[in-house]
Amino acid sequence: MPGCPDCLDGTDLQGILAGAIDPSSASSADQGTADLGLAKVTACPSAEAKPCGLHAEPGCTATIDRSTGELDVAGARFVVAHRGSARAFPILIEPILGAATTCSGDIGFRGDAVFGLVLEPADASRARIAGVLDPIVEGATIDAAFTGGGLCSVLESQEDLLVAGLVPYIEEALAAALADVRPTLIGSYVCLE
Repeated sequence: MPGCPDCLDGTDLQGILAGAIDPSSASSADQGTADLGLAKVTACPSAEAKPCGLHAEPGCTATIDRSTGELDVAGARFVVAHRGSARAFPILIEPILGAATTCSGDIGFRGDAVFGLVLEPADASRARIAGVLDPIVEGATIDAAFTGGGLCSVLESQEDLLVAGLVPYIEEALAAALADVRPTLIGSYVCLE
């Protein structure tokens, strides 16, 4: 950047994070479970899990299709807008009465991953990154279509439940990626202008 040649900008930060994030992330088997009173719902049941992700551990794949980042120095944060998808994502519904059903979902998701930055003034034009907070996901939404029977169609009307179940997976994957690049970011500079 002119006037701040050793400073990172939004493109630099996005590149550093993108290099640490596997675009085809694996959600662990049986990790996302919700008790709905009349039924228990499990995302990525172990019976349906397959080796996936960087470590080929049992899980189900979700893909980050697109992400764009924006550095907000005044707000001391870096915001990455994500769009992603999961195709044929298995969800097990175990009702209190009746047989269990495994649904297959085509899911589109979007939201913002917000990384808080701890900035220390370095000089009149720069701040030093002294810390990077674990990400939180804001504004997450889901569009989903499920096959597999009558109980599966009920899931389509449960966007809030699906978002609540998906956000921890995304935050966990982003926090793991951040742990790998945090040492690179801390001590770097951003331009105050």
